Amino acid sequence: MREVYRISFEECGTELMAAVKESSEIKRLWPRFNAAQKRREDMYGIIRYYDQNGYTRLAVDKVNSRYEVVSSYHHLENAAAALRQLVQDFNLCPRLCFIGEKIYDETTHAIICKGACDKKEATVDYNWRVESAINKLKSLPSFVIIDEGITRDQNSCILVWQGKFYGMGFIPLNTVVDEPEVVKSLVQPYKENSTITNMLFSYAKRYPTRIKTFNAII
Repeated sequence: MREVYRISFEECGTELMAAVKESSEIKRLWPRFNAAQKRREDMYGIIRYYDQNGYTRLAVDKVNSRYEVVSSYHHLENAAAALRQLVQDFNLCPRLCFIGEKIYDETTHAIICKGACDKKEATVDYNWRVESAINKLKSLPSFVIIDEGITRDQNSCILVWQGKFYGMGFIPLNTVVDEPEVVKSLVQPYKENSTITNMLFSYAKRYPTRIKTFNAII
């Protein structure tokens, strides 16, 4: 208590918004006496680049500015599992995706791969399947959680965009939320973290009537 010199507060509208705000502030301020949620989160991604033979390569690496990141994750294993699933679903070459022989032996590799690693498959054919795999990664759910606001003439609004927490705020009571870009302009963007995103997906499952899903991915 000797370290406290001021107490402030912010109205959040709902318990969910308060929990989101708390998690965001812990990550932002890193409070000395609060041990909850205080762990660094390295971001990992599935990256894309083209090799010297023209084949599109996918790999898992830490997120940085050197490579194009097509999908990001808070845990290394989640990124690796997602890439392995793409290899299976789209018959991508495990070797071109840097997945070792411990995962796929020669027999399994021959079943999955159509010859890209030996330059037996045309780059245009292989790269088309890679693009299809990337499009699947990007088709993650986008939705808003609409609930009570602080005053009677508004609603609270939390936006999840392509599988990740985007931001939250308050919108006029009769606002139509069919257009994602309109919602984005009305909410305050926040830095996403795994605690918040998991919290929002769990809430969406419990209270489906408060969810508005966007069908179109733009």
